[in-house]
This record gives sequence, structure tokens and C-alpha cells, in this order.
Amino acid sequence: MTTNDEDFATALRSAIATRGLSLQQLRQALGERGVRVSTATLSYWQSGRSVPERDSSLAAIGTLEECLGLARGHLGSRVRVRPSDIAATGAAAVAAPGLELLDGGMNGAFAPRRHVVEAAALLGLDYQSAVRSTIHDRFRIGADRCEADHEVRLLMIATRGGVDSYPVWVESEDLESMPEVTAVENCRVGRVVVSAEFGGRMVEMLLDRPLREGETILTEHRQTHAGPQTPRDAVWRMVHTPFREIFLEVEFPPDDLPARVWSSTVLGGRREDRPLEVQPTVQALFVDGAPGEYGLTWQW
Repeated sequence: MTTNDEDFATALRSAIATRGLSLQQLRQALGERGVRVSTATLSYWQSGRSVPERDSSLAAIGTLEECLGLARGHLGSRVRVRPSDIAATGAAAVAAPGLELLDGGMNGAFAPRRHVVEAAALLGLDYQSAVRSTIHDRFRIGADRCEADHEVRLLMIATRGGVDSYPVWVESEDLESMPEVTAVENCRVGRVVVSAEFGGRMVEMLLDRPLREGETILTEHRQTHAGPQTPRDAVWRMVHTPFREIFLEVEFPPDDLPARVWSSTVLGGRREDRPLEVQPTVQALFVDGAPGEYGLTWQW
């Protein structure tokens, strides 16, 4: 969740006052940029009577920040949409056959799911604008044998010009321990869609500037759990398009190493486990792979 002290309504009201704009003037400025928002809606937003929830409203936030002279994400990071039924978001949220990966997969049981694609669509995001060529996951296991934190480095290639954000989906079997996402390098956290029904949240990660078509960028973010968890015996990455490199790394407590560790793949429904040497830090590298599941698994 955001660490900002102000909520969306307070931040919007403050920005409007600072700019000295009337709601009518703000509506007109938005209209000049091709965004239609009524004066009544702006009034509801600044008073806190409602928040942007529809696709069109969420898409207008970036332009609203521009009109008010705010930094990208200043208002967007304060929006918390909690849809009761993400599957009812409409035609814009059709399943995308090019869905590449779902961030936060831990148990190897994840599959391309419609609600994940639709949660991204609520924020105007998709998994096809920036192809994840290289994925580096580093997990740290705590003394309780649970995940302490998870660092994610992504080398992405823009498939079109103008890409300035990308989606990150996180989830947890333990709803009280939903991972929080923190930006580390070349990105920052924007809006968040929370789905209690599916035990996950979709996070908009904002880039510092739009990318050109074919341009690459290396980003890093961290996922940490805030509550109790189930002890881990595996970490997985699921990909749905060919990739260049996946690098998985797990750091165990030095005084509590697992008894056995494997590099594991599930391709075409067939699972293969390759024994690895048990060490405080275990690594697995997968190169030029096909769609499937790639992981590190162990026995305590």
C-alpha cells in the first residue's frame, strides 16, 4: 500500500487549490487533452464522495496530473480500487494469449488467469507492451522457513513506442500476508487494484520516461510479506512465451539448510527435477527456454 500521508481526495483538493483552478477550468483543461470528465465527477473526487474506479476514470488520472502540474503517479499512487468482481470489467478485459508471466508465483500451481489480465486492464496495462527477456528472482527464506523477501529484476524490451509502465501481479495463500511491492531501481509504484476475492493485487509500476520501440530497460522491485505465512518448499516462475533467461536464487538460513534441493521444470505437462548441491544460496539458470514452469524446490 502507499506510504503517502494524503489520500486521493486530499491530494487532489490540495493540487487544485495550489494551481488556483476552478473545477470548470480543470474540466476544460482535461477536455483540451481529449479527456472527458464532468465537473460533478471532479467535485465528488475532491470531496472524497467517490474515487476513480472505471477504466475511463483510471485512464484520466495521468492527464489530470499533467493539468495540475503534478509528478507522474502523485495522484495515481493514492487510488485504491477494490472491485468486488474483477471478471465483470467488460470487453476491454479479454484474455490475452500473449500473457507472458505472472509475478509472485510461489507454488507452481499458477496458470494464465482471466482475473489477472482483467486487473491489469483496469489500470490500462497489459503484458505485451514490454516483453520480459530476462527475469532474475532472488528469494530470501527466514528462520521460520517462510519467505522473508523477494527481489525481482526484469530486463524488458518495449514492443511499441510510448511504453511508460508495466504490470506486476502479487498474491498469497495467506490473505493477511499479501506482499507489498516497493520500487528499487528505474521504476516507482503507481496505482494498485486489490482483489480480496482472488487473494491478490495488481500493481502499476511506472517508468521514469516513455520507452522507444525496441528500447530495453532493467528494473528492480521488492516484494515483502506483512503477516504470517506458510513455510515454503519451492519457488516458481511461470512463462507463456519463449524467454532468453530466467535466473532463480534462494538464500536459506545458514543454520537451517534443506535436506535436498532440485532445479525443477514443468514443460508440456511433464515435470523434471535435477538434484543440486545443498548450499546456503542455491541458484538455477534457464536459458532460451520454452513456455512452462521453472523453479527451485526442496525438502526440509
